[in-house]
Amino acid sequence: MAVQAIDTLIVDDEELARKKLCVLLEKDPDFRIVGECATAADAIRALRELRPALMFLDIQMPDEDGFSVINAIGAESRPKIIFTTAYDSYAIQAFDAEAVDYLLKPFDEERFARAVKRAKSEILAESSQRPKLDGSDVAHDTRHALERFLVKSEGRILFFTTDEIDWIEAARS
Repeated sequence: MAVQAIDTLIVDDEELARKKLCVLLEKDPDFRIVGECATAADAIRALRELRPALMFLDIQMPDEDGFSVINAIGAESRPKIIFTTAYDSYAIQAFDAEAVDYLLKPFDEERFARAVKRAKSEILAESSQRPKLDGSDVAHDTRHALERFLVKSEGRILFFTTDEIDWIEAARS
């Protein structure tokens, strides 16, 4: 059974950044780029029209920031989000906005691949949990378990899903 491609929107005011994301995404047949936007206003229109499952979202843009884009659309129609930014100072805010990942520019292909893998996993898990239209699906547990952790280490922000963690230990610095 073939999996439907994941519709993806790219939002970044820098053309080179959008092109880099396009080139990297085109290597994975599970993703289909449905649009590119250079402004927050264009992104809001595209989100409402295209309804992508995933959005790569820059934070600082000339008209408004990426968080304005998120706030302008309802939570029910919000796609999974991977932030792409040159600023690490927004990581906590991005995590609070339930971002799948936070790519700090410049990022390499390996880091991009981890973010995309995480997004794909979340999107596929979510689509497999949707109730069936024929009513044969049992009720789902509405409680939310912790799914990922944010770790700041040596000036970098890292996201880990719970299935990536075998052991957690704290130490005072």
